[in-house]
Amino acid sequence: MKADCHHFDVYRIGDVEEMDELGYEEYFYSDGVCLIEWSTLIQEIIPDNAIEIVIEKDLEKGFDYRKITIGQEAV
Repeated sequence: MKADCHHFDVYRIGDVEEMDELGYEEYFYSDGVCLIEWSTLIQEIIPDNAIEIVIEKDLEKGFDYRKITIGQEAV
């Protein structure tokens, strides 16, 4: 199976309405995969079927250590 992958880093989005200007619906509701950094900033437009993936650092376990949690729903 082949799917398009779209990346959004919304850290600098000042208002969720800016996502309209980017045409987010074309990507969010396509057959592809969207990876969204800082998704909590645009929570109100995240699709209901989104799956949350959280990547966390734990410096006590080492500089390169990452904990990855995959959930059932968006943040």
